[in-house]
Parts: sequence; structure tokens; C-alpha cells
Amino acid sequence: MKLYGKEKNVIIVILMIAMISIPGIPVKADMGPKPELTIIVTNPPEEEYYLDLLIQEEHEYQNLDHPEDYDPGMLALLDNYQEDGWEAAYVKGTQAPMWGDLVGEKTELGMKHTFGYMGVPDYFRIIIVTSDHNLKVSLPTFRKQLQETIYYDYETGIVTRDKYEVTFGMQFLSTFLPTIMIEGVILVLFGFSLRNNWRLFLLMNLITQVLLTITLGVSIEVEGMSLAYIVFVPMELLIVVAERIAFIYLGKGHDATKRSTYAITANLCSAFAGLLIVIITYLIKTH
Repeated sequence: MKLYGKEKNVIIVILMIAMISIPGIPVKADMGPKPELTIIVTNPPEEEYYLDLLIQEEHEYQNLDHPEDYDPGMLALLDNYQEDGWEAAYVKGTQAPMWGDLVGEKTELGMKHTFGYMGVPDYFRIIIVTSDHNLKVSLPTFRKQLQETIYYDYETGIVTRDKYEVTFGMQFLSTFLPTIMIEGVILVLFGFSLRNNWRLFLLMNLITQVLLTITLGVSIEVEGMSLAYIVFVPMELLIVVAERIAFIYLGKGHDATKRSTYAITANLCSAFAGLLIVIITYLIKTH
């Protein structure tokens, strides 16, 4: 396969970034969107409090890096909590790494707590411990989407969530917008006319990202995150093949070899960018 000057430069940059980034990749980091759970606490306690997730699983990974930064009494309540096999996920540990936010951030909707990465559970309870050592635990609930926001009313103990359409739209935009930005830049770097190819470019990414979002969403609903991880890789490969074929036959400008090289390179770049975003987010949240 013949590579042109700009293609070579793009691929060289990818390889250089990969070589630099690999040593800093956290345990089990891999390509693709990662689980994330945001909890908005409405009617929160007036006093200081910590929020954690309760899970029923073994804890192989220690997630809390700096316990000295927290109130020892409140932390001990979370660390020692054990009822019917439920234990604190962030403080006690999870089967896979997870970053989290015990303290929370004040927003217009309420106090915001975010937990992310591979260890985010599918099935959990919410536990809140206040500075006067009061404990409150929610009923068990499921995470229904890869990246989801739920609302916990501290006064009533009721858990609610956004409508499926809102969650689906947010998840779609989180992958679609970065993808078209990255692949659009690469389209220009390869010397293709954006003016002549924008309809095909936009349509291909719109269709493939919708299919990816639906597939991941349905997989989580049916079997949880385990099935979503299984189907993600073949879906990404299918997207690469589909966009390559479409651009070879419908793209405008240059020959079939260069169109094929662009489609493959663009998809690899957008996938690798997703990996870097995950790594950077993980490092920021855990350091």
C-alpha cells in the first residue's frame, strides 16, 4: 500500500504518541468509552458528608489513594460498614479500578458525585455518612447505561433518573462530537476537500455512532457491562470496514488506495484519542 507524505506524518505522530503514552496507562486501560456514574444528591445534609457506593463483590483494587485527606471518623464508618455482604466500593475497594468523589461538588441541581472507570458497578446502593456519624443507605438500584446520571433525594431516600432519550442523547454526543472533529481534521490533512465530502463524512459518522450507542445501550440493558465490552471491539471493527468501503466508492478526490488509508487512519486516530481521554481523566481523578 503506497503512503503519501501527509499520511506518513499522521501515522508517525500516532506511533510517537502511543510510545509516550503506554508507560503511563493505568491498570486495565483500553480503548473505547468507559463506565461513569454521576449521582446528584437533592436535599443534601446541611452538615459535611461523604457519599460512596455499596457493592457485593470482592475488592481486589484499592481506590482511595490519600485517606489522610479525609475525616478519619467518617471514613472509618464507611470502611467498617458491612451488612448482608454490602461494602463501600470506593473506600473498601472494587474488582477493577475506579475513581470517585466522596465529597461532591455543589451545582444548581444539587451535590454532584461522580464515579468512573472499569470498576463502576452495575448493581449498587448509595450510602451517605454525615459529620455527626449518621448513616443513610438507599435501596438497591441498577446502572442502566454506560454513562448515566441518577438523582438521590436524601430526605425521602428515593432514586430517580433521566428519561432514556436524554441519557441516550448525551451518550451519543459524547462520542459523536469528538469523532467528527478528529476525523474532519484528518480528512483535511489527507488533502481531501471537506466541501466535496462533508455530506458523506457526516452521514457515515452519524449512522455508525448511532449504531454504536444503541448496541452498547441494549447490551447493558440485557446483560450488563460484561456483554457491552464483548460487543464493543467487533462493533468498532465493523465501523472501520463500513466507513472504509463507503469512502472508497463514494468519496471524492484522490484514488481508492488513499481513500482506504484515510478511512482506516481516521478511525484509528479517533479510537486512540478516546483512549487518551480516558487515561487523562483517570489520572486527574486519582491524583
